[in-house]
Amino acid sequence: MFLVRTPLRISFLGGGTDHPDWFMKYGGACISVTIDKYIYLVVRRLPDIFPFRYRIIGKFAQEVDNASQITHPVIKDLLKNDTNFDKLEVIYWSDLPGRSGMGSSSAFVVGILNGCAALQDKAYTPDLLAKDATEFERTDLKEVVGNQDQIAAAYGGFNRINFLSLDPGKVVIERIVLPEGRKEELEKHIMLFYTGIQREASKIEATKLPYFEANKTRLEFIQQQVDAGHDMLRDAKRPIHEFGHFLSGHFMIKKNLSPLVSNDKIDEWHAMAVKAGATGGKLLGAGGGGFLLFIVKPEKQDNVRAALNELTEVKIKFSDQGSSIARLA
Repeated sequence: MFLVRTPLRISFLGGGTDHPDWFMKYGGACISVTIDKYIYLVVRRLPDIFPFRYRIIGKFAQEVDNASQITHPVIKDLLKNDTNFDKLEVIYWSDLPGRSGMGSSSAFVVGILNGCAALQDKAYTPDLLAKDATEFERTDLKEVVGNQDQIAAAYGGFNRINFLSLDPGKVVIERIVLPEGRKEELEKHIMLFYTGIQREASKIEATKLPYFEANKTRLEFIQQQVDAGHDMLRDAKRPIHEFGHFLSGHFMIKKNLSPLVSNDKIDEWHAMAVKAGATGGKLLGAGGGGFLLFIVKPEKQDNVRAALNELTEVKIKFSDQGSSIARLA
């Protein structure tokens, strides 16, 4: 029996350029950090004494004899053609709601692959785990997803993820190293608010792909902002709250990639936060709902909190560890 803990993430800059449809031609880059909020899974081989073959406990509980009866799409597809798990139990839960822009879907896939490998006495490298998770989402689940979330979940930490066009398919993960104390300072400037709106990222992403060429200038700007934001973070002479300008700039451009990225209410919350003192911010993930991220000077955070009092604030810290496994029995 194993407990698998896989981190959720905050994607700061570059989202959109991590799609193969884009980066295979033009390259891409993202800056993200994993946080102290996780997807948890307990996996074990079900003892023969139970009269059913599979038990899945999460949002719903199921005890079934055939994998085709499992309602959770990831687990169902994973077991569909896998004869290594004649009897299996999976229990899962999350620190944050799913479908909210925190990379939870990919974190779940990374976690379940990691857990099932452990049950077979196999160990994944972060590189292979991220690749297998991406392939599974695209090929088996038919999801329209980028490639950054699986990497964040598998590796963990504060990273710049570079997708190379000169060597198509090659990914270079660069740990972001900041001047002493600056990473902690950035952490203290972050405010995260849950809108209460859940959405399917794949459907939103699918509306963007046909227009990548038409939006080439916008995506190039998003890609350039990764360089500019990375340089700003590493420059100890520049106030850390300036990073918020990059997030708002990214959000303003990303809204033009699809009408589903934002709506009047989300734009209103963003404007209210900036008026109350946030330097800038963005909607996390594909858009359409989920979490709003803002960069706010500590002395102005009470003002922003009051302005967005209809939303739920979630306090976070950065995490350096990717998907990890502990043996329970």
